[in-house]
Amino acid sequence: MAKVNCCIKGVFIFFNILFEIAGGVLLALGILGHVLYRDSEEFNTMVVGVVFLYILGGVTMVISFLGAYGADCGKNFK
Repeated sequence: MAKVNCCIKGVFIFFNILFEIAGGVLLALGILGHVLYRDSEEFNTMVVGVVFLYILGGVTMVISFLGAYGADCGKNFK
């Protein structure tokens, strides 16, 4: 298997961590929207957006975590 440049691997890990932080922010916005608007009448119209933030944030975090893990543990495969 070809050897991967350490600089490229570091860039991959950096951007995956950056995307994981962005996914966490999306998840936090979904939770914040749920907590702030759950008792209001507007929440019934906003529920689709809140669920979308939950799903998008969670999927983004999982994929970026797997990407960072794959970039970091690539050295173990020979």
